[in-house]
Amino acid sequence: MSDWLTHMGWTYGPARALGRATVRLALLGAVLPDAATPAVVAVNLAHFHPGAIESYLQPLQAPAPTLLLACAIALLTAAPRRSLAALVLGMALHYALDLTQVRYGGSVYFLYPLSWWCPSLDLYWPESPANLALLAAGVVGVGWALVHPGAPIRWRRRRAGLAALVAAAALAMPALTLESFVATNQNNVDFFARPAAYEGRTLRLANLEVVAAAGAPSLTVRKGDHHLAVRAGQFESWGRVSDAPPAPGQRISFAAAYRHGALEASDPVHVHFRPLRTWTSLAALAILACLLRPARRAARPVRAQSPAHDR
Repeated sequence: MSDWLTHMGWTYGPARALGRATVRLALLGAVLPDAATPAVVAVNLAHFHPGAIESYLQPLQAPAPTLLLACAIALLTAAPRRSLAALVLGMALHYALDLTQVRYGGSVYFLYPLSWWCPSLDLYWPESPANLALLAAGVVGVGWALVHPGAPIRWRRRRAGLAALVAAAALAMPALTLESFVATNQNNVDFFARPAAYEGRTLRLANLEVVAAAGAPSLTVRKGDHHLAVRAGQFESWGRVSDAPPAPGQRISFAAAYRHGALEASDPVHVHFRPLRTWTSLAALAILACLLRPARRAARPVRAQSPAHDR
């Protein structure tokens, strides 16, 4: 998926056309589908199998739960309908960008909770000239947002109770589909729990960390505390293919058949460059935090004292 700077930058132009008063909410909507992503990243960094947590957090990024969260946020503003329209605009553009990238795991479940269908156009990897062009345009959009951010959001508390109920419904939805997520092997959570059951099957795996690279074609990768052997002869990054294996600590995505305790990749394995997305997303998060700060209330004018009072 695209980084948050790209998502926000591409949302700014359409948001500005929608109206100056809702620009900041549209930028919030542009990253709202990824609200659970920092938690997923933290779980992976902790190096224990994140299957149970991903089973809850991954569906939370689907349009249905995200729309409920958008409704909860809109209820806390002075103009809920207009605010919801801005949030939905940002969400729609977010999903449109995500749909274009290659996604081997953690895809968007567009019909959730009715179906685990997760389409992808697979046009380019996050590490590609196409994505760099999108990021460059996103930087321009965010730059304009800093110069012309629109009106501050007018937050209100009078519908806080209703907003909390709607948010609770969004957070409860993924809890109802935990078993189905595992049973259908979404994000390969069932495969990592019992790989032997997938003997001979081809899988699409994303963002596995390289633990050891003894040289092509032998690698060892990990997902949480699960280690797997990978056999691959070619590796691709930024459009260049070579036989040089990735270094330990790098992350890879690939399609492979599981045979005799190892994953056998026939096509080049994609090697990610994680710092680019990490730092651009952190920069976008800092900018968004500044834009969402409540507006300062104007100081009340001091009433002039009457001459009689001064005596």
